[in-house]
Amino acid sequence: MKQLLRFFKAFFTDCGAVVTVEFLVSLPLLFGAFVIAYEFGRTLWAFNVMTSDVESGLRYLTHTQGGASDVTAATNLVETGSTTGTTNKSPWSWAVPSPTINVTSSTVSTGFNQTMTVFTMSTAVPVTLPWLDFIKVMSGNSVTLAYTLRVSDQASCLAGQNPATPCQPN
Repeated sequence: MKQLLRFFKAFFTDCGAVVTVEFLVSLPLLFGAFVIAYEFGRTLWAFNVMTSDVESGLRYLTHTQGGASDVTAATNLVETGSTTGTTNKSPWSWAVPSPTINVTSSTVSTGFNQTMTVFTMSTAVPVTLPWLDFIKVMSGNSVTLAYTLRVSDQASCLAGQNPATPCQPN
């Protein structure tokens, strides 16, 4: 009986395993923080690339005549990085089928016997967050694993001497 009491006294007063238990308890929280930081960074990177690509497409449109072939070349530039490209780059390749890029143009009078063409380009790319699936498993609650990133921008150019070529540089 004395040996059993000594064993329990030694077991309850020993602090050697506390660090191991604390590590095992905090490991899922630490892993979750890393996963959330990774997914947030990946989504922020995708939004940054989308914004930059849409700005590049609009910059291309403002230096062309703005015809149908120029709009097609600008959307190719946005999705592939080349006006004649065929393979979408990330994050544009994440969406299946390929995301739709909407381009509209309108002509606005500036009031000084000149008109201004305004191009608007907008797009939406669905982004899935596969690493966050473990939160649903651990918590038992439903977690949204897909979001849609939307980017829209406008650019304008003054009309040149020929109204048929609104964005052609003089």
